[in-house]
Amino acid sequence: MAADGKLMSVDVKAGSSIELGIPKVLFQTPLSADFTCGVDNCAVTRDGRRFPFMSPQRDSTAPIPINVVVNWTGD
Repeated sequence: MAADGKLMSVDVKAGSSIELGIPKVLFQTPLSADFTCGVDNCAVTRDGRRFPFMSPQRDSTAPIPINVVVNWTGD
C-alpha cells in the first residue's frame, strides 16, 4: 500500500538472493496514508483478482449501511 492509497504489486524472484522488481500500481483505494494492510483487515482471493479489505469508518455521524448476501448460491 503506497502512502497515497494506491495498492501496489512487485515481482519477487527468490534464489540465492531475493530480487525485487519495479513496483506497479494495481488500483487506487479509498484508504488514507495511515492505513496499514495486514492479515486482520486485508486479503487476496486465490485467483489474485479480488482484494477485500476493511476500510476504517470516515468521520461521520451517519450510520454506514452494510449489505450481507447470504445463500447466494441457493435457488
